Amino acid sequence: MSSNQQDNTDLADRPGGVYWYSREDQVQLETSAVRAVGIAVYVQAGATQSDAEFLVDERLNKAIQGDFARGRFDEWAVLGERVRRGEVNLHPCITVLRETGASVLLDDVPGAPKALLCRAAMDRAIEKARTSGIGLAGVRCPAGILTTQVMQAVKAGMVGIVLTQSYPLVAPLGGIRAMLGDAPIAFGIPSKQGDPVVLDMALTNSSATGVRYVGAGRLVADGQAPGEIRPGLVLDEHGEPTTQASALFFDTPSDRRRTRGSLLPLGGGHKGYALIFIVTLLCSVLTSTDFPWEPEEIAVGGLPIGQDRHFGSLHIAIDPAALGSLDEFNSRVSEFIEDVKATPRRPDAEEIFYPGEQSQRLRRQRIAEDTILLPRGHYETLRKIAVQVGMSANFPNPGE
Repeated sequence: MSSNQQDNTDLADRPGGVYWYSREDQVQLETSAVRAVGIAVYVQAGATQSDAEFLVDERLNKAIQGDFARGRFDEWAVLGERVRRGEVNLHPCITVLRETGASVLLDDVPGAPKALLCRAAMDRAIEKARTSGIGLAGVRCPAGILTTQVMQAVKAGMVGIVLTQSYPLVAPLGGIRAMLGDAPIAFGIPSKQGDPVVLDMALTNSSATGVRYVGAGRLVADGQAPGEIRPGLVLDEHGEPTTQASALFFDTPSDRRRTRGSLLPLGGGHKGYALIFIVTLLCSVLTSTDFPWEPEEIAVGGLPIGQDRHFGSLHIAIDPAALGSLDEFNSRVSEFIEDVKATPRRPDAEEIFYPGEQSQRLRRQRIAEDTILLPRGHYETLRKIAVQVGMSANFPNPGE
């Protein structure tokens, strides 16, 4: 383990997404050590080995890629206790509400990790696509980290698409109250050579997770004061532009939040708003879930507190073999990528990237090197968890 490092090389130059430098020292440690601790936490809490690996990798992959807002491990510290209290169900029995040859609608399961429900939905979509060419699975829960689900389809040789409803964070164009989610969407497209094409993003100029994390002062944009964000991300409660992250949420306990302002749609105008409207509409109506018009107090994770509310997500798998040769499809995707990357570049552009290329390249690099950089606060959390599961050897006290 080493410390006092800043991730200023591979992450700082990434042109896409919203990534912030940490104001804390960063601690370097072995990725495999973090993974082993997480798996031990889930297995000791009662998860199967395969489910534990799946749930840990979903979160760890974000941390590896420098997304410290989503790549957090706080929930591992209390997982066992929450399972004992019956708040978390690691063995959900999933109910089919409706089914046709090419589609299925799955119900929510109280306490179940949403990742497990969404994994089941994409598995069913893939199964349907093998016989029908395309499969659609709706599930009455939000999708969480969408990359994980589209990669299920990619690994099966299929195109994966995920749309999800989320907590109200966006005001309708011209309105001042948040009524729509930030409408995360994701696409995964396999190719013959190299990494697949992966797009995973909210249809707002910044995700709420990033703004909330900046506002907490743990991460800030380069050159900006704690709690200050760049223009064009947030509107305050009066619908006016602001650079204060605190304008998005009311002050609430650390495990809860309540919307005060709103996020600006992608591009800040009618096109981004229209896309958000369509995604939220389809995810809600096709899964028979709620219109969350009144932003209530919610827990971290985006679900209302004390309410029998459901948000919906749609998982789609497309089998390229239904329209032609699978090998030809993969080859043509690779050819498309190569043609785009060969475009003449501006003097300041060292390389042209396709969606997801840099994240996947960084992930492969860090897994191969067995290295991860984490803010010291994250490391301290992991060290305490490692002690709980009897695996503290690779997590010494700072300075040791």
